[in-house]
Amino acid sequence: MHQFCGNCGSPLGTDERCRKCGWTPPVQAKSAPVVKHRFCGNCGKPLGPDARCAVCGWTAPAAAVPGVPKAASPVLAAVQQKNVSAPKNAAKKQSSKAVGISKKKKNILPVIIPIAVVLTGLIVVFALNFFGVIHLFGKNTAETLKRPSAEEYLSEIGDVSDKEPADEDDLFTEAEACREFSERGFKDVEIVAYYNTDGEHIGTLTISPDSREKHPYYEALYKTPSNVVWTVVLMGDSFYAEPLSFKAGDVWDTPHMVSEMENYRVYDGEANAFFTVEPDDDALELKLVDRIDAVTLNGLDAKGVDEL
Repeated sequence: MHQFCGNCGSPLGTDERCRKCGWTPPVQAKSAPVVKHRFCGNCGKPLGPDARCAVCGWTAPAAAVPGVPKAASPVLAAVQQKNVSAPKNAAKKQSSKAVGISKKKKNILPVIIPIAVVLTGLIVVFALNFFGVIHLFGKNTAETLKRPSAEEYLSEIGDVSDKEPADEDDLFTEAEACREFSERGFKDVEIVAYYNTDGEHIGTLTISPDSREKHPYYEALYKTPSNVVWTVVLMGDSFYAEPLSFKAGDVWDTPHMVSEMENYRVYDGEANAFFTVEPDDDALELKLVDRIDAVTLNGLDAKGVDEL
């Protein structure tokens, strides 16, 4: 292929025609006379007396056959023939590849469609089972996964002796709770609440000493001067303290709780009620003190709690 005019050396257009002098590369029959080139058809530099380019080595063709210019050497002829046939071969390969991909897609579709139909059917069936429309396993999944009630759960800990609705009139406001914690020596602690008065879980809310909002119970972390960490809980109007620094399994076989009463109060948001539990010794061991305050907890370590 010629890139520059053989007559004046100007670049050829896309139609291989010189815009300056109108010259086009010759397409000659074997018997046609040789057309003399004065400039390199590859780089446009002037040719030498031997019709050869001193810059890139290109040689002007002696004659041409239709479609492929005749080269001055067998090697150049092979290169020229390759350049002509390469686009055709590439197009043929691309076409074959496209046909192959199309065949693969057609072969995969009969497999994918049935799998998708089966999966969709399974999802529908399990959804119907979950919501109780059908029963695959005797009881529907929703019933199987249903959360046990507070009474059912607490009965595994001990005897549930009382259930008292969380009456808003009997609950502490945030300001009152802050004052209760402070009066017991739990100062500079972050007090949080988890439920509102309707029993709805509100996440972890840090309460304010100026707020009149009410909550069923409040909780704070207290660290003693000896670096013992306690969870202090105001449950309704009752205080409890649980040692976090020495938990069951590390020091004791069962959890220990410090209490001012011989029973334990628990709040359940679903029922929005307080439950009074007399725990079994193998489920929760209550240790009695006269008053839960900073002074009391500061004097307790694992051995001290065990001896209460």
